[in-house]
Amino acid sequence: MDTIGHRLVHIDLKGAPFRSGYWQQLIPCLSRLGITGLLIEYEDMFPYERSLSDLRCGDAYDWQDMEAIITAANKHQLKIVPLIQTFGHMEFVLKVSAFRELREVDAYPNALCPTNDRSLDTVQEMLRQMIAGHQRWTQLDAIHIGCDEVWHLGHCQRCRQYLTDHCLADKSQLFLRYVRKVAEFVRKTFDIRVIIWDDMMRHIDDQTLADSGLNRLVEPMVWHYLDAQCFQLRDPELWSKYKHSFDRIWIASAFKGAAKMNQMLPSVDHYVSNHLAWVRVIEDNQLAERVAGLALTGWQRFDHMTTLCELMPNSMISLMMCLFAFNERDFNEDIQRNVSTFIGNKQLIPIDINSATDLEAIDSDVYPGVNLFKLCNEWQFLVKEFNELKSNQSLEGAFTSYQISLNRTNPLHIEAFLLKARVLLFRVQQMRLQIETEMKKMFYDTTVEEWIHTNVKPISKKLDKIVTNGDQQLATHINS
Repeated sequence: MDTIGHRLVHIDLKGAPFRSGYWQQLIPCLSRLGITGLLIEYEDMFPYERSLSDLRCGDAYDWQDMEAIITAANKHQLKIVPLIQTFGHMEFVLKVSAFRELREVDAYPNALCPTNDRSLDTVQEMLRQMIAGHQRWTQLDAIHIGCDEVWHLGHCQRCRQYLTDHCLADKSQLFLRYVRKVAEFVRKTFDIRVIIWDDMMRHIDDQTLADSGLNRLVEPMVWHYLDAQCFQLRDPELWSKYKHSFDRIWIASAFKGAAKMNQMLPSVDHYVSNHLAWVRVIEDNQLAERVAGLALTGWQRFDHMTTLCELMPNSMISLMMCLFAFNERDFNEDIQRNVSTFIGNKQLIPIDINSATDLEAIDSDVYPGVNLFKLCNEWQFLVKEFNELKSNQSLEGAFTSYQISLNRTNPLHIEAFLLKARVLLFRVQQMRLQIETEMKKMFYDTTVEEWIHTNVKPISKKLDKIVTNGDQQLATHINS
């Protein structure tokens, strides 16, 4: 894919935002890999000011942090493309009480109302601050304004009245007219290119796109994250329409965060397959000359309200294998060997990293956060042991809550699982401390707390209950 110029890595800060120090390690690594830019989705981590100050979360970056990130990117020749949602997936804005009136459907914080005058005012101010903030230290070439998955369109009374007043039968006109206003604002005010997600345009015919004028204002980023077997964007008519309508097209694959909502380590084979499917689509539809670049997306949450999925330090091998596979248009042992060599591991890294056991040789200088990856890999094996313990026959059949409540237990059965549970609890507690220590080097305390609460505490509590009840039952039998 040599003719496709840009390789952007998407950094999703709606969950597990990086401390400044991790940015300083990650950016040089990405540059060495051949990445040319960062597609940064700040959400509530951007230091919004004045009328937008309520959008900042407690850990939001300050301008010193922003300067450090942008300066590091400049130093390593990485272009920054900010990604700011302006229509759908605006949960981080619409959850705030001061902006609730902008919702298309009051019950859902997903999409804003495109016919509410305050919606456009708010989005324009967000764009002003985002673009001006970056241009203090760098020259932006483009900004991504989101606009994917606008699930609620034309629902509110104001939008329905707008459709009636303008004799519009198709709700897609609401989308086209609103996005055109946003794109025109960016182009006229800042004279930079505008990228949008493509999905809301997939079913709009090329004549309607041309009539709207949107095709002359934006560049679509066509996203799809399924593996080759399930890949759905093969229709030549779609690509013919996009080639006819747009001068430049972007494609978006995924290397993490697009398979399972609460996944801890990425399914590398799934994501490599996704990239190879994209290779076939580009070749089959002769897109190479039209595609401006590839964005390797790395989602941290499915949306603002969902749990954390794969952390960036746990996903670097997936990113490398996907990038190398896309570049070479294939995946084979040579690519695995190249990845292994890049990170300093003498053993061949398996594509199923969940089964990797020999990771000690990985060089932390070229793999930022590798110690956390190793710990999370070990944690997966610990979880497997816990699940095996839960299926122990004596625990399942001779130690139910009913039997415990009646003190009707047999020490013979308790002894069949209690020592294993006690040792496992100790190992869980030890690993929790190790994981917390490593996470705090890269992430804010709120992220560490969420990850531990979600992944470690449930297992720790269950083990503690098994051990406590087991000890109590044995004591009851001794004293009876």
